[in-house]
Amino acid sequence: MATSVFAKDNLLDEINGNVSKVLAEYLKDHTDSLLPYLNLLTVFRKLERSGDHITNIAEEIVFYIDAKVLKHSGKVDEHYPEK
Repeated sequence: MATSVFAKDNLLDEINGNVSKVLAEYLKDHTDSLLPYLNLLTVFRKLERSGDHITNIAEEIVFYIDAKVLKHSGKVDEHYPEK
């Protein structure tokens, strides 16, 4: 279960990377709703950061169970592809 977290974190990273562009494009024509969408942008950023923390916890679980160090390897998905 811990290993399925890694792919989901990558998805959160991708969404967070795209949300600014999508919201900026939308707000060009909808300037009256600026504040709620800026708040939404903040929510996306905090969700992405939460995903990073959850990934760190999952890495620790893998270490304790399998004695594999995944931190800072940059190859988490290669070691544990999503099942």
